[in-house]
Amino acid sequence: MSYCETLRLQAVPGKAANVLLSLAGLTDVGLWSVDIGLLNRIYVMRVSDSPEALDAAPLDAPEASLPFLQGVERTRWRCLGAGPKPAGHYGGVYEWRCYDVNPGRSAEAEALFLASLPGRETLSPLVAVMASIDGPQRFAHLWPYADPNARAAIRARSVQEGLWPPPGFALTVSRMENELLIPAQNSAWR
Repeated sequence: MSYCETLRLQAVPGKAANVLLSLAGLTDVGLWSVDIGLLNRIYVMRVSDSPEALDAAPLDAPEASLPFLQGVERTRWRCLGAGPKPAGHYGGVYEWRCYDVNPGRSAEAEALFLASLPGRETLSPLVAVMASIDGPQRFAHLWPYADPNARAAIRARSVQEGLWPPPGFALTVSRMENELLIPAQNSAWR
């Protein structure tokens, strides 16, 4: 089983570029800035074989970025299914979807999602699907696309063909969030 750690960095308005610059030395991590969604937000993601390895050297915002940040949220995740795809080039835009799961419904949410995933992946690949092991129960997934138009066409086709969304999944969650991300130059997933 694999585990992921994400940092969600909220930059002061107009200072996201400064934060990205402070992260330029990071290697072997996914690094994205939000293009559509809450602006001035940056995601950092890394993968490990255990939560203990993540805890041994947790990701943290570099000292140089602190004057430009309003907030930092660290989350550890249990990767589901086949685990995250290896680092590589998958698309020019990534869709991050994150849900607050209703109490006691995590196992059901995971099962419904994973049952529909093989059909949905016939249209486009999934980089990662994860369940939080920190804080409130959350569920997240990350999809790469060539561009926003490809995303719209694939999502429309998946609904038209009855491949997505997973039947009953919406009943297991209380809040849904969606952002389109652009990979940074040094992102391991691009």
